[in-house]
Amino acid sequence: MMSLALAFSLMCVSPIRVIDGDTIEVCNQERKESVRIAHLDAPESYRPACQKERILGLKAKEAAKRRFSSATKVEINPSSRDRYGRKIASVLVNGQDFATYMIDNGHAVRWTPNKKHDWCKEQ
Repeated sequence: MMSLALAFSLMCVSPIRVIDGDTIEVCNQERKESVRIAHLDAPESYRPACQKERILGLKAKEAAKRRFSSATKVEINPSSRDRYGRKIASVLVNGQDFATYMIDNGHAVRWTPNKKHDWCKEQ
């Protein structure tokens, strides 16, 4: 029993890990699951289209990390799955919609289906 608990704690360092500004990894019991945050499009920090997007992506990721690290309550409400198999979910952090928080603080835009935001253009 002790070794199983140790294995679990090694697998999940924290209940939520920020992948980037619009994707988190949630530790659910014995497995990790990737969650794409609904209604949110943040710049890429991994394989960005340009250096500007990379810089913006890293800033968005750090803002998301700060928000989740200070959270006392996180609610994840899945609605569907994306083409990569990730859950798409609305996420509330301390009662506030995470997508709205990121957009209001300039780290993301509202996601529009079938349209990719161009982070390399001047905003």
